[in-house]
Amino acid sequence: MFLNGRIRDGFTWKGNLDGIYSVKAEYKWLLKWNSSMDEVGSWKWIWRLTATEKIKFLYWMVCHDAAPTRSLLHNRGMLDTNNCQRCLNSSESIMHCFRDCPFVKHLWLALGFDNINFYLGNSLVTWLRQGAFSANNHLFSAAL
Repeated sequence: MFLNGRIRDGFTWKGNLDGIYSVKAEYKWLLKWNSSMDEVGSWKWIWRLTATEKIKFLYWMVCHDAAPTRSLLHNRGMLDTNNCQRCLNSSESIMHCFRDCPFVKHLWLALGFDNINFYLGNSLVTWLRQGAFSANNHLFSAAL
């Protein structure tokens, strides 16, 4: 199907001006993109943590929305429901599972994470970074 009868549909590469893909053009684009990312946009901070490799891998999985929560499994057609099995009130997203579930909040409070700012914000990555670099970073990582 053609949107314009005179122009044939096709793919274009936006990595260079002529629109033609090449490995060289992609390599240059990746170098430019990677160097323009700041520490917030990259995952380097995870691998620089003073934690075991298992904990670093958990951070990486959570940041990439790859932890097998009920919400993720439901979206992939592997479960019939995405409800949290602890509280039965919400969809079990990663943020709900690690921070917002009432049962998990009791754990955080018992561990001394009682600052109201600990529960604010919707950015999972920001919340993880704040916990990972807080004064109680080892306790936060172990609890996670």
